[in-house]
Amino acid sequence: MDRPIEPSDPRAHVGVGCLSCHAVRSSTPDGNGSYVLAADAVPIPEPDDEASLERHRAFMGPARDQCASCHRAFIGVETGHPHHLGGTDDPGPWLDSSYAGNKLRLDTPVSERHCVDCHMPREIDDFGGLPDPAIDADGGLRSHRFLGGHSWLAAMRGDAETLGRVQAFLQGVASVDIAAVELGGHRHLLGEGLKPAQLKGRVTVDLVVRNLAVGHRFPGGTRDAQDTWLSLRVLDRDGRELASLDETHGQVHRLRTGVVDGEGKLVSAREVERLRAVAFDHTIGPRDAVVVRYAVALPEGLESAGPLRIEARLLHRSRTLELADLTCAESKSKQGRAFLRASERLLGQRLDPCVDLPVTEVARHVIELGSESPASEQRPAHERLWELGIALDHQVQERLPEAREALDAALARVEAPDFCDRTGLSPAERDHARARILAALGSVAARQGRVDEALDLADQVAALLPEHPYPHLLRGRALAKVWRWAQAVPHLERALAASPRSPTLAAELALAL
Repeated sequence: MDRPIEPSDPRAHVGVGCLSCHAVRSSTPDGNGSYVLAADAVPIPEPDDEASLERHRAFMGPARDQCASCHRAFIGVETGHPHHLGGTDDPGPWLDSSYAGNKLRLDTPVSERHCVDCHMPREIDDFGGLPDPAIDADGGLRSHRFLGGHSWLAAMRGDAETLGRVQAFLQGVASVDIAAVELGGHRHLLGEGLKPAQLKGRVTVDLVVRNLAVGHRFPGGTRDAQDTWLSLRVLDRDGRELASLDETHGQVHRLRTGVVDGEGKLVSAREVERLRAVAFDHTIGPRDAVVVRYAVALPEGLESAGPLRIEARLLHRSRTLELADLTCAESKSKQGRAFLRASERLLGQRLDPCVDLPVTEVARHVIELGSESPASEQRPAHERLWELGIALDHQVQERLPEAREALDAALARVEAPDFCDRTGLSPAERDHARARILAALGSVAARQGRVDEALDLADQVAALLPEHPYPHLLRGRALAKVWRWAQAVPHLERALAASPRSPTLAAELALAL
């Protein structure tokens, strides 16, 4: 890397090959390719020679533990920057998550999953009738498609099949919910209780976005180059658009990390040499939720327009338009054209870096206001209110009463005498839902410095779920918030004992000590 790379150099076109992972002999989670790669010749297997197959398997080995060494990255003085700056970090959030077996949140149950369980699932196929010793007894093989969010790369290749797989993979990994509506200074949780005569003026909605099925932050990878946003439309009963917020009209909220240069200007085209500091991170951790508040002005005279339909969409594009424009321009330069010609010659692959970036709808939610009930394909009300509460818990102190309001409403639903009959949930499921809501209320109380209330709520959670370690964490955090460090330490130690691989929890305990 100490001289210009020639377009004709085959190494510039290999990408991540088999040996990039399978020849790794050891690795650490430090990042930037923190592994030791074997230089030995690969023993080539003979299909009819079991001994040679075993030698090949032993050399190639399982590669699942190598992910973190490259999917964590940083820049620093070694890369010509003035100081250390962390970048891509997918293993860190995963280690803190329920998918890694940690108990930092009281959540609906999820199965533990490793990187390969999502990005390299087993595929059942005849694989063209080819005999392959890697195929298991059920006819399955670990997929090496590495599906993620790279819809643009598939489009560049003109690969409609892979693009379809990527978009199907993304759909439903996160949710969007229209969880509260404010009109005329009155706030309506879940949009309930609105009359047609109230549907006028300025309407404000709380959109809750939850990371449902991504084991790292959503969106992940190079988060400063990601382009995921929320759009909103308000329609009348005849389907006419009355107001909207999208890329072409108004400002939209984007789920991305903002990195700035030395002058504090946002860098949106991935010019790594300019990166100096992270200004914000609007991505969402595993199983977590955030709330985004949108407001639009409705036209006058809507009293006779009948019920209104509000539609929210969560949309994903794998890279920013600024980065796409820069990539397209570079591909038209003399050097860019040379690399494209070499790709076609060496790989038989024609690339179009100027292709339009695909947009994928990850999630959609629709409610109808002003009818008997806000009709939607909604989940149970107590779950939606709980998600609104945990999302609002991330907001500034002044917004925490809104989190309490949502969680109190969720608790009232769960504690209603007919809850099990109405929802079809068992008493055990009811108790688990109640514990989750109480845990979220405890987190709000801790943030507000109401330590005694938080401790009492932790006791209530422990009574409902005596085997779960979250009450220890809630007690430790509540005490730490009011600088009662010595009292916090034993609780944080118990919490860490239950989640020993959590970087966040280890840091909290270190601070308390």
